[in-house]
Amino acid sequence: MRQLSRQSQRPWLCMGDFNEILGKQEKQGVNLQAPWQISTFRECLSDCNLYDLGCRGSLYTWCNSREALRTVRERLDHALSNEAWSSMFPFADVSHIHEACTDHSALLQTTDKDLTRSNNSKQHRFRFEVAWLRSEDCKGVIQRAWASTESVDPTDSGSTDSLLHKLSSCHLHLTNWDKSGFGNISKRIKEVEGILKGAACKEITSSSKSRTERLKAELEELLEREETVWKQSSKALWLKEGDQNSSCCKEIKKAEN
Repeated sequence: MRQLSRQSQRPWLCMGDFNEILGKQEKQGVNLQAPWQISTFRECLSDCNLYDLGCRGSLYTWCNSREALRTVRERLDHALSNEAWSSMFPFADVSHIHEACTDHSALLQTTDKDLTRSNNSKQHRFRFEVAWLRSEDCKGVIQRAWASTESVDPTDSGSTDSLLHKLSSCHLHLTNWDKSGFGNISKRIKEVEGILKGAACKEITSSSKSRTERLKAELEELLEREETVWKQSSKALWLKEGDQNSSCCKEIKKAEN
């Protein structure tokens, strides 16, 4: 780090697991950090003109997941910057995001104080979500929707209308099921992350450890569902804009020749 800082004075943001703490308050549990070790890390940051950007959320970013008196929590992950970077992004904000698949919290760095998710108010056509197949309830929802309408008779001149009626019923049942529970993936992820975040600050017992493991398993499944949704959305976007992008690439190649 010292060598890098001497090579350039450009804006610099340095984030990640440093495996060090900046003060005694950043560690909880047995075997407290030696003062000289803390001082060494501080001196390094001072030599590099880097300072800690602070954080929102739980103070600690790592836990050994041991029970009771053997529990150790530390803030080993930091977001550091120099003055040049902070001048460029005066509203920079760092959050600790609890992760189920690792013993470290993730660092979320935002630079715009007005950064919000845009809400798309447009009405979309019905689309079967691949993520629904991850739930055992999906098959039952479709079966009930199909059974709620008259069976399709191939010899009936109105069989096409009957089939459309069944498909419409599936559309309605799946949409209602999605809204009533399954579709609130992001909301449930936040709920589970909030519970895990609160548990990370409490004493670990055999019962709380078991509950935490169940919540982590649920969070992992929810994240898998969310990833499936995003993959399907990105594929749909490519199918919509792929030809346009390909045409653009062809025009660029022509211009280069």
